[in-house]
Amino acid sequence: RNPLFVAQKSAAITGNGSVVFNTVIENVGNHYNSSNGRFTAPVAGYYWFCVKINAYKRIDWHFRRNGSGSGNTNREISQFNTSNQDGWYSHNLIRIFELSANDWMEVYVTNIYQNSDPNEWITFQGYLLQ
Repeated sequence: RNPLFVAQKSAAITGNGSVVFNTVIENVGNHYNSSNGRFTAPVAGYYWFCVKINAYKRIDWHFRRNGSGSGNTNREISQFNTSNQDGWYSHNLIRIFELSANDWMEVYVTNIYQNSDPNEWITFQGYLLQ
């Protein structure tokens, strides 16, 4: 079976930095680490990733490959900003990355206005396409 994972974060995101999704829903092959929030590719290939975050008013975040926050081959950025409209909004970031064996992916927040919702409102998932 191909590597696949789905994880959630049991507490709200309250600041910047790497996001650790500590509640594992699925982890085929055990390539997602719920202690550091990283998925490590067991083999080279194309991998599909998605993160959903429900936050208040504004949040900026991105996928990072091997800890790099620069270059379009190493990251995919996202932001939602409701400007002057207060409220809670969900947003998905989806991207396919070509990874080498032992490359790792994480979700990294660079700016958050207030905080996020926890549990099912914050999910990180991915799988090997080919």
